[in-house]
Amino acid sequence: IFDFTTYANVSQDLLKRWVYPVVPDNLPSGYEKIYRYVMQRHGLYKECKVGGSKIGRSSVVKGPGMVGSCCFIGEGCRIESTIIGNNVNISNTVTITNSHIWENVTIAENTTIHSSILCQNVTIKKGATIGKGCIIGKGCIIGEGVVVPDFTRLTLCKDIKDDEFGSDDEGFGSFDDSSSSSSSSSDDGSSSSGASDSSDDEDESDDANHNQNKAAAATTNTTDIDTDYHVVGKDGLGRVWIPRVDSEDDYDDDDSDYDDDEDAKEKALAAVIETMKSQSIGYDATDMYAERMKIQEEDDDLFSEDEKEDDDEFNNGAVDHDDAGALSFGEGGVISGGGEHIHHSSNFDEDGMLVIGRQKNVNVVQDLKALCLEHETTSPIENLAIEINSYKFSQNASYSDCSMATMLAVLEKLDIKEGMAATKLVSLLKGELQHWKPLFNKICRGLDEEKCVILAVERLACGGGVIGDVLSKAPSFRFVLQTLHDEEVLNEDAILSWAADRRGGSNGGGSEDEEGGDVVDLDTPQGKLFMQKPTQDFLEWLQEESESESGSDDDDDSGSDEDSE
Repeated sequence: IFDFTTYANVSQDLLKRWVYPVVPDNLPSGYEKIYRYVMQRHGLYKECKVGGSKIGRSSVVKGPGMVGSCCFIGEGCRIESTIIGNNVNISNTVTITNSHIWENVTIAENTTIHSSILCQNVTIKKGATIGKGCIIGKGCIIGEGVVVPDFTRLTLCKDIKDDEFGSDDEGFGSFDDSSSSSSSSSDDGSSSSGASDSSDDEDESDDANHNQNKAAAATTNTTDIDTDYHVVGKDGLGRVWIPRVDSEDDYDDDDSDYDDDEDAKEKALAAVIETMKSQSIGYDATDMYAERMKIQEEDDDLFSEDEKEDDDEFNNGAVDHDDAGALSFGEGGVISGGGEHIHHSSNFDEDGMLVIGRQKNVNVVQDLKALCLEHETTSPIENLAIEINSYKFSQNASYSDCSMATMLAVLEKLDIKEGMAATKLVSLLKGELQHWKPLFNKICRGLDEEKCVILAVERLACGGGVIGDVLSKAPSFRFVLQTLHDEEVLNEDAILSWAADRRGGSNGGGSEDEEGGDVVDLDTPQGKLFMQKPTQDFLEWLQEESESESGSDDDDDSGSDEDSE
């Protein structure tokens, strides 16, 4: 671990069980005496030995993630891919994604945190927003309604201009506000441990005196801090940490490209800040990689003059992506009218992020489908799972790619004939799922993967041909959805979420029905398929079943409370 990006990536690898048997629910015997984690649904680990954590019934907490002991998560929260330490208090309607929350953190209601690290004893007040790549140092306070810009780093450490032990960035790494000289004992990597710093604590034999000393030290440091109120708010606490440029290694006074020393320092500082951002969670490395490629191409003596002209055109966006260099800096794919993401030859994903490690001109969904089509049902499905997992790693594909490709292959394997009845189609699908269901259970990790299964069926139904004609003819599409639900390949949440996307006018052409609700544009194949009466009847029944189950759970809870009284 040498920066915050690797800290986050390694943490996710551990949670995703890539390094088994080194996983949270298989801790070493010595550590298990203190904590024990159990993996629950959606790859979420929850501490169970000390326990005491409570999660609101209306909150959604999805992995890969972890919840420590003695935590409280209020109602209406949405937390995804986040590691939460011990004794964390999260209020109502809080949104947290891809973040690390260390111990003793308090987060008020209506706050949003994305791809950031909150160190020990941090307080986030009501309505605040923490941008991506932020590091909120130990003990900092973010005021009410404050929006912290992306890649901001806040600390309570004093800004030491002439520290004999080193530069100010060392002090930031420790997040230690008990002594300004502690900057010599840690760097950015030490933050990744997530443990409280106890190296400067005095004699711990007397707990009362120890707590009083800590409180006194905290009070003293607070008064010494030059708080940047324009960043943390008038009721906040903490200053913005900026990397220093104070050595000859960071800039060259004799460089002819600079007009003077001030110009050199500004450019050097900008370079250092960009490096700092590149080491933060959520950083998009696309521009940096493009710049590096440009420099390499300019310095390569093997290029001919014609090749160099082509490279210049490529960097200006004038060349077709198929004729560009090893990486294709274009859009990540095409969003079809049905809202699905179809991967083409580009190295960008649907969020516009660079996909590292994927070959050019590779269609991962098409290749994964080919693997599934080559699989014989006489062979164990585990063998195919190993092949899919190997390909997934080699091309940096997602589980959504795997689930869509698998469903496409299963439907093609049914050998659908022209004019096939819906009942015959369901019979064939049920028989095929007896073999394929274990694979779906492995690769469908959450709603996104299950929705891609539906999108695969929808894609074939709207794609024409024999399969499209059969699937698009009512009630075939409804029967396929119902069969996948009955066989527990899809749960009702995924189906209703897909239906909500369709009703939300994702195609941009929605109109209003008599009750004022949005519907899909009926001029699109997806809209016509979605609005078929059998499909709408099934969705209505599914919605009623979901609401009745929710109501019965509430009645059971209220009855148990009355019995306890």
